[in-house]
Amino acid sequence: MKNKKVKQKANKKSKPKMLDKKQKKFITVKEIEEKLDSKLKKIIKKENYRRETIKGTIFLVGFLILFGLFSFLINVIPNLILQIEIFIANLILAILKAQGLDGSVLLLNELPVIELINGIKIQISYLCTGLMEATVLLAAILASHGIAWRKRIIGALLGIALAQIFNITRILLTITFILDSDIQTIEFVHNVFFRVTLFIVIVGIYAAWFWIATRK
Repeated sequence: MKNKKVKQKANKKSKPKMLDKKQKKFITVKEIEEKLDSKLKKIIKKENYRRETIKGTIFLVGFLILFGLFSFLINVIPNLILQIEIFIANLILAILKAQGLDGSVLLLNELPVIELINGIKIQISYLCTGLMEATVLLAAILASHGIAWRKRIIGALLGIALAQIFNITRILLTITFILDSDIQTIEFVHNVFFRVTLFIVIVGIYAAWFWIATRK
């Protein structure tokens, strides 16, 4: 009887040990799954990072090449910049005349100048043509690898049109400040405010196009 009781006690004590082994085995499998899952996530993260790095490099190289090419063509074509400057000057003058401000466009030192009847002269230079904004947007949009060419071409044309509308608005606002403000305000608006907003407009137009072109 004593032997039986000892055996029964021994069996009772041995059962929890078996459960402990099973429990340990179960925890080990779970830990392995968690480690594999963690490693898989790291591999996917590294792969995504590698792909984005390649895409970014392709975009940067493409942008620099296209920007250099477009800038070269603009400067190589005879009198292209001057003709665009004259066109912008005449367009601005036409808008001013519609607002009741008369004047004329003159060429001084090979640059078009809008001379108003009140004697104020406004020089239209390369920075007033919108060519810089157009070149940056054209190069950035066309260099956006992975987006259909149709979307890129349409985006480039619309982007240039929007940038030019902003450019004309900027010139008209500057003229308004010239007519109504002191020299300090004019210099701040022309040299600081409009240059900052120019950068924001270029980035904003590109970001809006990229979001529309890549959404599903």
